Amino acid sequence: MSKSKTSSDELILKSARAELAKSGILGLRVAEVARGAHCSITNIYRYFGDRDGLLARVLGDMYEEFTGAAIASYLGLFEGRNDVTVKELARAIVLPRSEAAIKMQEFRLQILAASTENPALRARLEDITRKRASAWISGAEELRSRMAPGEEFDERVFFIHLANHMPYYNYLLGDMGATEEQFHQYIADKLRANPQPRKG
Repeated sequence: MSKSKTSSDELILKSARAELAKSGILGLRVAEVARGAHCSITNIYRYFGDRDGLLARVLGDMYEEFTGAAIASYLGLFEGRNDVTVKELARAIVLPRSEAAIKMQEFRLQILAASTENPALRARLEDITRKRASAWISGAEELRSRMAPGEEFDERVFFIHLANHMPYYNYLLGDMGATEEQFHQYIADKLRANPQPRKG
């Protein structure tokens, strides 16, 4: 791959991200991306095939980045510790409350929706999602070695809940949604390897 092609790719992808931030997925125009990258529409099509090819690349890259960051952030909270409790594991799983977290959830939903009409993007998301699920499973195995004496957890929560987690629906429920305390207690109950039956 030539240096000029690499440079053009980077400029196009940077411009596409700027357009996504300004206009969203539905509003992205290839002509505007070309203008921002100081290249022709023909060059974009040469590198990415068409608009769908461009979206598959840029949205796939972004999805890979923020899902990877979520795993790294979560596991990083327990790095170097050997006294982790189930309660701490549960409290580290956050519900989106801040404006930035909500916007990230909304953008993630847009990417997932776009993938239903874009086979190349769907294939990319499938590949990324499988890798992320494997990362959660590996992370759970690592965390198991860091648990405090007497603390155990059910690793299925990491695969079934965290790898498939979409907390945006709780945000949509507004006042009817679960509170942070309810959510964390629910996760802690699910995480416990040998949960005690609740009385009453």
